[in-house]
Amino acid sequence: MSIRHYDISFKITVLLSAILLTLPGCNGGSDVEPETTTTDTSSSDSATDSGNNGMSAGAPKTATDSQGRKSIDGIPYDVFFDDPLAVVAQQGTVAPSVPTGTPSVANNDTPTETPEPEPMPKEEPKAATIKWDNIIPMEYLDNEIKSIRNFLTPTLQSVGAYNREYKQIPMHGNTMAALAQVALAHPGDALWKDQAAALRDISYNMGSSADAPGRAGFEASSVQFENLLQIFNGSEPTLEEEPDPNLAFADKADRGPLMRRMEVAFNWLSSNTPTPAAFVDVKDKAMHETIILGALTQIVADESYLFADEPDYKNHINEMMAAVEQMRKGIDDGNHEIFREGVSTITKKCAECHTDYKE
Repeated sequence: MSIRHYDISFKITVLLSAILLTLPGCNGGSDVEPETTTTDTSSSDSATDSGNNGMSAGAPKTATDSQGRKSIDGIPYDVFFDDPLAVVAQQGTVAPSVPTGTPSVANNDTPTETPEPEPMPKEEPKAATIKWDNIIPMEYLDNEIKSIRNFLTPTLQSVGAYNREYKQIPMHGNTMAALAQVALAHPGDALWKDQAAALRDISYNMGSSADAPGRAGFEASSVQFENLLQIFNGSEPTLEEEPDPNLAFADKADRGPLMRRMEVAFNWLSSNTPTPAAFVDVKDKAMHETIILGALTQIVADESYLFADEPDYKNHINEMMAAVEQMRKGIDDGNHEIFREGVSTITKKCAECHTDYKE
């Protein structure tokens, strides 16, 4: 071995030894007995002193203590590799082992995982915050559902009957859907209330199916009507997907058909109560149409509809709701004059709202 080669080997050995000495279990007090060798240390010492092996005076010195343990320049012999160059070539940098139970140090270069955010609580539908029993008692809501069913039964008996009335089906279907949505948040009860979400979806689908005359529209609407009858008969309807009770009104009730039903109610009230005597004769029907008008006005105020969050739109809605309350009071008190004042206000507010938003 050349002096240069030996010198490099020795430096690597000392470097590795210094590293290992800093680790637990790598000192002279190790419980592992050092391996015995047949090397004659006295000969090595002599060779070193005489310089017969060609090494410089600064070369490491080997010694053996009274217990037979060898050391090189005071460093225990058992910490040296037999062939340090080979070890370095095979293993590269020697990584210290971590004793069991010792926490490891986190690598700052490794990005930490971002914890998943807490799920936001599901927002309660706005419909649930409205006192619907004050706006439309369940008796009136259920009666309107029955009235729509009575209209649909003969209308969907044949293609001819469907062709005569198909333009009315979207109005009735969307009205039933909207009232079924109200029923989900209403404290009152009805025989079909446990299926209100399904009733809403099926009614909406039926209203959307009646888009043209002919057998295709008739059959599509009839299939949905058969599902409605299953609900009214207490059976489970056939659904394409599980209904979501937390949808907004605009998801399953189009505003245009709802306003058509509002127009029907208003026109009836305006035409059939011209005098106090006529007003008394149609008192029950007048109350029903007034309550339906108020309920649909409150529904189209839902902010899921376009423009419904605008101040002017809200003002129109609020003034219409105040007029409906005035009309209800007039009916309860038998006061025709108060009732007609409410009708006049509705006429004015509808015209203003349509001017601002209808287009």
